[in-house]
Amino acid sequence: MTDSLIAPHGGELILNRATEAEHARLEELANSLPQITIGSRQLADLEMLAIGAYSPLHGFMTRADYLGVVNEMHLSNGLPWSIPITLSTSEEQA
Repeated sequence: MTDSLIAPHGGELILNRATEAEHARLEELANSLPQITIGSRQLADLEMLAIGAYSPLHGFMTRADYLGVVNEMHLSNGLPWSIPITLSTSEEQA
């Protein structure tokens, strides 16, 4: 008997992690961008996005996904989703 894993929501595990080759380039890019302060909830969501726990999301929700979830409990691609995953910032930081 073989063990099998349950497929991720949407059928594909989305890992949002940089390869070693990408790391230096992304670190340089990050250092050139404005810094924002995020709370523990946003940090937890960021970690969940990175490890694929929020598959099929590739990042924080777009406006279309957000509105679809709030109004119809579906992502813009039609998959059911019940909780908005957003990055909240102040108006000054946006």
